[in-house]
Amino acid sequence: MRTDLWQIVAGQGGDATRLFLYCWIGPHSQSFGILRVPDSYILHDLGWKGPQLRKAWEALDQANLAWRDGDLVVVVPFLLSNTPANENVVKGWRKALG
Repeated sequence: MRTDLWQIVAGQGGDATRLFLYCWIGPHSQSFGILRVPDSYILHDLGWKGPQLRKAWEALDQANLAWRDGDLVVVVPFLLSNTPANENVVKGWRKALG
């Protein structure tokens, strides 16, 4: 897995890249690459409409860059390039996510 952020998003469209970066380093990001963010927040923060967001999510899903279940988002390359040191780290993530 490539860990250079620019290489990770290379080939993605502008909206998919912007959404990916929003999840990785945006206002709702976490230090472990897993975040809870409703679509309504993303739409507001990025000034997008629903179809634009759906298309960007689809592109990230097809590229295996983000997994999503409702408001829970996993930034796949983040976890692959920043694996937890031990199980206590993962327990801390669980607490942070509530």
